[in-house]
Amino acid sequence: MRSARLLGICLTLASSALVLSGCDVFISADGRVERARGELAKGDYQAAVIDLKNALESEPEHVQARLLLAQASLRVGDVKDAEKELRRAREAGAKPAEVAELSAETQLALGQGRELLAQIDSNQLALVEPLRSIYRGEALLLLGKPDDAAAAFDAAQRASPRARALIGLARARAGQRRADVALKLLEGVPENSPDHAAALLCRGEILAAQGRFADAGVTLQSALAARANLTIFQQANLLAILTESQLAAGDVNAARTSLQSLAQLAPNAPITLLLGARVAMAAQDYATATAGLQRVVAGMPDFIPARFLLGAALIAQGNLNQAESHLTRVIQLAPDNLEARKLLARVRLRMGQPDAALELLSPLQADADADVNSLIGLAHLQLGDSGKALSFLERNASGAGTNREKQLELAATYLRAQAYRKAVLLLRDIPHVDGDAQRDALLIAAVAAADGLEKSDAEMKSLLDAHPKDLALLNAASLFLAQRSEFERARVLLGRALAVQPGDTDTLLNSARIETAAGDAATAAARLQGILASHPEHVPARMGLAQLALQANDLKGAATALEPLRKQDPKAIAPRLALARIYMLDQRVDDAAGVITELEKLTPGNAAVANAIGLLYLDSARYDEAAARFKKAIDIEATNAQYWMNQARAQLALDRRSLARESLEKAHAVRPDSVMVIASLAMLDVRDGRPAAGAQRIAEMRKAHPDDPSLLALEGDFYAANHDFEAASRSFDAAMSMRPSAAISVRAYQARRNGNLRDAAAPLESWVAKKPDDFPVQAVLAEAYMNGGQTRRAQAKYEFLVDNATPNAVILNNLAWLYYQANDARAESTAAKAFQMSPTNAAIADTYGWILVERGKVADGLKIIEKVQGNAGPDVKYHYAAALARSGNVNAAKPLLKTLAESSDTSTAQADARRLLQELSTR
Repeated sequence: MRSARLLGICLTLASSALVLSGCDVFISADGRVERARGELAKGDYQAAVIDLKNALESEPEHVQARLLLAQASLRVGDVKDAEKELRRAREAGAKPAEVAELSAETQLALGQGRELLAQIDSNQLALVEPLRSIYRGEALLLLGKPDDAAAAFDAAQRASPRARALIGLARARAGQRRADVALKLLEGVPENSPDHAAALLCRGEILAAQGRFADAGVTLQSALAARANLTIFQQANLLAILTESQLAAGDVNAARTSLQSLAQLAPNAPITLLLGARVAMAAQDYATATAGLQRVVAGMPDFIPARFLLGAALIAQGNLNQAESHLTRVIQLAPDNLEARKLLARVRLRMGQPDAALELLSPLQADADADVNSLIGLAHLQLGDSGKALSFLERNASGAGTNREKQLELAATYLRAQAYRKAVLLLRDIPHVDGDAQRDALLIAAVAAADGLEKSDAEMKSLLDAHPKDLALLNAASLFLAQRSEFERARVLLGRALAVQPGDTDTLLNSARIETAAGDAATAAARLQGILASHPEHVPARMGLAQLALQANDLKGAATALEPLRKQDPKAIAPRLALARIYMLDQRVDDAAGVITELEKLTPGNAAVANAIGLLYLDSARYDEAAARFKKAIDIEATNAQYWMNQARAQLALDRRSLARESLEKAHAVRPDSVMVIASLAMLDVRDGRPAAGAQRIAEMRKAHPDDPSLLALEGDFYAANHDFEAASRSFDAAMSMRPSAAISVRAYQARRNGNLRDAAAPLESWVAKKPDDFPVQAVLAEAYMNGGQTRRAQAKYEFLVDNATPNAVILNNLAWLYYQANDARAESTAAKAFQMSPTNAAIADTYGWILVERGKVADGLKIIEKVQGNAGPDVKYHYAAALARSGNVNAAKPLLKTLAESSDTSTAQADARRLLQELSTR
């Protein structure tokens, strides 16, 4: 009974459906086609598509149904379906005249301008005038030929004036940079014309191209109101241009609304994703922008606007390696893209590749604009040529008017070039801006360099009094004080900043940096943890914690700090590279391999990442794996000399000198003027017993660039490698006279010391007399005094460094040893500080442990030395054996001493071991 009841209900419903449908099932194919024509005329394209598909189900060879379905498919934006229906219409017997116009429209929609033009000119399409000339003009516009397009539209107008030809002619005139003529032509399209919306769209496009974005927005809104007469492609184009105009006018909210409408029409279209990225970037949401652009680039690898914008978005996120890869591809596709060249040059400068930046910019020097001059100047500055740098940057500033960015860039260059007075005068003319402390920070530094710290303090006080609640200024001033090791004053300013805005992440981050510089790692870590408590995704804070952990040799802590970044962003490259390095340092081979595998899957075609992984392996002495990664980078980008250089380094480490020479020659072919490449080849010549060949390379470079001090320094290195230390010293001295630098002063000292020449420390003394705050060179000078037996001068220099420079375990260790030799009571406490900073360093632990032993604290000292003596040198092993003996464990000490005494080593440890062994034997 139950199944019969259900059957009855089903029959009732079925008969009701027939009644409600108006017997639609009995409509013929021709009837459906006629109904579809009416639906198309009313703009009801989806209903037309349904009717036409039903018609074709009953009559698959219905030509008119196929043609109308192609037309409807075009209207709803389904170009591939339109193309397919046209093909089937031809197969069903459609005449050439019936398919000609639809075929032309479809090819235009597919962007097949070249194919359409060829078919029109060969009369394959049965088009008559004026349509023949109209479609010919639109094909020529697609091909970027406005002059020929204008002639075609003129011919169409002469044949039979139509609004579409007039609009096409306006677009051609705009392409000829005759925008005023184009706008005047569009006035000829009457408001009651079906093409009026298309004319408004064209007008809006021209206005936007002129930079008249407000006018463009008004016009495009009018076109939007009349969009029923526009194809879906025209509507999408309208919304795209409207979104661009609103973005350019700074109305991000309006742009977002227009973009949402565009996304409803074409959610996955490249232009939609591109504009979505631009809207996201306007809101500084670079992660969203990057995700959208990566989708575009994945589907359209050579779509230049998407690659270019992706490069910019990656730069904003600090992903310079990825940005360089994308921008390099943009330059390959469009060598004339000036903005891409500028952006890539900036990236390479930030990556410390001034030669590569200059290579990009050199073709632009003849007609250089302010940006190019600025970038060229900065590149020369990185290369150490202050004269050329100032020449370009002053040229840039002369045309920059009151451009704040350019003026600040020039002021910074004046500082680096030691033109301090010029910097002060320029900076005083630049007004203060709340929240932007770059000018104030430069001014404080310039006054300090030009007039001394007292005047600098007065300048700082004046600025802070005038702007007591400027967070950026308070932070900048605190960092300046921290550079002078005035940590208490710096802390006071940061306290004021936090009072103005409690919990400000920038202030807390700077506080962590200052505490790190002051040697208070615990407080620095607390500041960073405070940031992460409220902002767990804060990348700089996590990277800071990892750095602190590394400084404390806490590799597990560093990994713990970085792992959340890896999980937070499944595509983040920089944290993964840092994490892989940490795992390698910690000998967590499998973990490192896992991270590297992730990186390689994330960036299969990224040469920069392959190179970075190679460098990780190189640092870990895994030379075969390093060479494989460098080869991968070269396979992707064979024109990068640095990759060839890195491969040569790995090959040399494996003693594959012939292969290394090939790699270096490849690098030389790419960058024949690279000093680094020439130096490497010259040094390889020395190693291969061909010093004359190396000398000739350098001589040729010197002849081509007689005023280049870097070549003199290279010549010094070459002579030093060849053990001609007198010649090396002369070359270094000449280089120092042309362009003094810290690096050359150190190399000059080493040459003199290795050659037992007089006044070995003189180059260092000359440099620090000019640059007393160059603490690294001061440290080398202290060591030079120590090695030269000038213990008083060495002690004084190390005390100066302890009082003025950032706390350093090696400096404290060396000072402790000098105190120990002088029987100074401060030896133990100083050694303890060094050991606390670097407890796993064998030499530092040995100094502290031995001083404890010598002070009678044998058990404590022995315990410390015992932990580090396993793989240490003979001096540490001797101290361990001597400490064992002093502790009463003579039996354990004797075998160690015997091994040292019988070794081939001729150090003082051998003599001390023999003496102590003899003493123990007589007891």
